[in-house]
Amino acid sequence: MRLSEFFKTFIRIKAEEVSPATVEKYRQAVERFISVVGDKELSDYTFLDVEKFKLMEKEKGVKNATINIWLRHIKAVFNYALTTGEIQNPLIIKQFREIERPVREIPKSTITKLLNTADEKYRDLLVVAFNTGMRRGEIFSLRVENIDFEKGLITLMPQQTKVKRVRIIPVPDTALEVLKKYSEGKRKNQRVFDFLKNENVITYKFQKLKKKTGIKNIRFHDIRHTFALYLIKEGFDISEVQQILGHATIITTKKYLRFREEYLRAKLKTIRVV
Repeated sequence: MRLSEFFKTFIRIKAEEVSPATVEKYRQAVERFISVVGDKELSDYTFLDVEKFKLMEKEKGVKNATINIWLRHIKAVFNYALTTGEIQNPLIIKQFREIERPVREIPKSTITKLLNTADEKYRDLLVVAFNTGMRRGEIFSLRVENIDFEKGLITLMPQQTKVKRVRIIPVPDTALEVLKKYSEGKRKNQRVFDFLKNENVITYKFQKLKKKTGIKNIRFHDIRHTFALYLIKEGFDISEVQQILGHATIITTKKYLRFREEYLRAKLKTIRVV
């Protein structure tokens, strides 16, 4: 069976498990792969095909991080083919080695500037993001039925989360008030922020807001980092931060400990015991 034909089956199954945005990412990755190395029988693809794809995309100016995302999606397709017996041997896919990005905290003065400049709807969305650490896709897919206003909790289903697990998020009162405002009069299965056509709009509006305010060198995802670092400052232990952020493993969360060491050093700087 050719990759294009097998992908139709794969994507029908995935469409039941993941968000439409993720389905589109799978589609984009496979279509780009086919455009470079051709639409062949699944068993005919080799390690050299993958390396050719990487080289060709890199020559087009595509960043390593973006190519790695495509490779992860392509690998998932071939792993599924292995599971179903369409291929007998796994396709070897090696990603580019990525340099770990530093964790960036958005200063309070910048947060204030962003909130004061944003229109009402996007400002409310930012308030939720800054006070929950939710990912972009989680905010977009959030539905009224996910929110328990009495307990102050959000329960996301596996198809709504990056790690495909149920995630329970405690919600501070400030964010809860915003969520109540956007949930009023809506059915349980309606999205809370239904003024968003897709999750990419969140990033697009953030870029426009940055340009309007003259703010540079921050990404929407840095809001999540800022929330995590705030938790560390407030004394939450690493396992609590992991649970709140919904990291699959503690290894991902531990990157914030380096900041805690710097924070403690700053607090101790003026202390003199003797």
